Amino acid sequence: MNGKKYTYYQATQKQRQMERSIRATKREIEAQKAIGGNTDDLRASLRRQRGEYYKFSADVNIRPKDNRLRVIGGAYDLKKTKSMKYYDSFVKSGSDDIIKAKEKERIIGNDSFRITKSKFLKSDYEEIKELRHSLSDRDVRLWYKAKDADIVNMIDKKLPLREQAMMAFEMRNTYRTQARELMKD
Repeated sequence: MNGKKYTYYQATQKQRQMERSIRATKREIEAQKAIGGNTDDLRASLRRQRGEYYKFSADVNIRPKDNRLRVIGGAYDLKKTKSMKYYDSFVKSGSDDIIKAKEKERIIGNDSFRITKSKFLKSDYEEIKELRHSLSDRDVRLWYKAKDADIVNMIDKKLPLREQAMMAFEMRNTYRTQARELMKD
């Protein structure tokens, strides 16, 4: 508690501030995942924040409220996160920075077949099947997520709901099988 005395009200306000900070970090992690970024530092920060939250709560003798730490995936507009704002500004700027440009249009592939990341994510399996058994888990996961997110747009909305569900199920299974074939191991 760092020798500082808190009134009950001050302690609850400090607790709420810590909860907001934890939720913000969780949203940043979700945004980094969405753009294919590295989340290791953010996860370490989240562990530290949670530890401080539980220690503070114990020190001031107030029960920690785990339900206030939850972030529902996909329910928050990720464009409001620092990571997405930075990513969007970088993409719009068309920066000439070599390192950033490399990350923006990263090349995916093997010795015989190469493709830019943006084209890769839009490609059907038939267009990239030369990459079988050569891609990292991260790249394959990005491709699978892009395909999975597009299933909604590919389903015939005129069909009965049960048939739409079956169609989505079959597409998802097909993409999952294809993703496994693309993976190195």
